[in-house]
Amino acid sequence: MAYYDLPANIDYILEVTGATNLYYVGYSMGTTIFFAMMSERPAEYNEKVRL
Repeated sequence: MAYYDLPANIDYILEVTGATNLYYVGYSMGTTIFFAMMSERPAEYNEKVRL
């Protein structure tokens, strides 16, 4: 989920909205998945997530 699913969701949202970055709000498992994603793919998603 952290390596494929969450990044795919973020990329999809940015593509559909035309935005360059977004805010992420996670609770419980959502926060854990976000931290795992950022530790595995920081160079790709640091610029795409504002907060």
